[in-house]
Amino acid sequence: MFAKVMKHEFKATSRPLGLAWGLSTLAVLGIIVLIWLLPQSPGTALGWSTGIIVAVTGFVVSLVITVWAYYQSMYGNTAFFTHAIPVRGRVVVSGKTLFYLGVWLIATIIALIQVLLVAANVMLRSGMTTRDLWEAVRAIFAQVNGGFLAAVIGFMILLALSYILWWEFVVTVGNRPEFTRYGKIGGPAIAALLTWLAQQFITVAFLLLVPGLIYFQTTASGIPEQWSFDATARVPFAISTELGDQPVLPIGVLIIVPLMIVFFWWFTVRSVERATALQ
Repeated sequence: MFAKVMKHEFKATSRPLGLAWGLSTLAVLGIIVLIWLLPQSPGTALGWSTGIIVAVTGFVVSLVITVWAYYQSMYGNTAFFTHAIPVRGRVVVSGKTLFYLGVWLIATIIALIQVLLVAANVMLRSGMTTRDLWEAVRAIFAQVNGGFLAAVIGFMILLALSYILWWEFVVTVGNRPEFTRYGKIGGPAIAALLTWLAQQFITVAFLLLVPGLIYFQTTASGIPEQWSFDATARVPFAISTELGDQPVLPIGVLIIVPLMIVFFWWFTVRSVERATALQ
């Protein structure tokens, strides 16, 4: 059943996602052509700005498609089919969540590739040779710490998962019986506002009250390569000291993200299984 849930999501989103990614890629290729056809100065400036806009737009559209797919399959036109499946709500929610996470990761990779393609052509159009560009890329990768990069990617995946579960939580709670009287948009909007306010309060509390800071040492080009941990330092202390441009990461942030993931998943599953009201 878990695989069937993901298969259903693929069928529901493959066309709009393919269209969004295809159109954004074609737009980026068109921008690259313009970079070389227009005079160097306006071509590179216009190409760089529009390339980023197109890549970001394609990414955002991908996220909107997943949100709409979740709503439609849980409370929209195909909701009765979804809830007629003889499986517990936790399987449905987990399957959809993992599928959306995969979509977000693919959308991120596509957007990064599009931005890199535009950036490479802008640099080449500005006079940099292919060899110079390749040497610059090699120099950047030579400074990257593999373990640190893996940790950053892992944390970003957890952060993306928390955002996916948050809007699933908002849509689900917004369609509980106590919220449906405010309308299809009003209910989720109220749930989003209340959740956002609670998140801000809890985040500030964790940042201020939970001790522990991770300090990152960066290379000359600003790439973090090493880190150190101070279990007693607090955010107010770090702010009052002269850290310069040294990046820091409060331990409270590392704690609150997993807690949000667990809470949003648990309450969403609970609402799907016990308080689903189709309109």
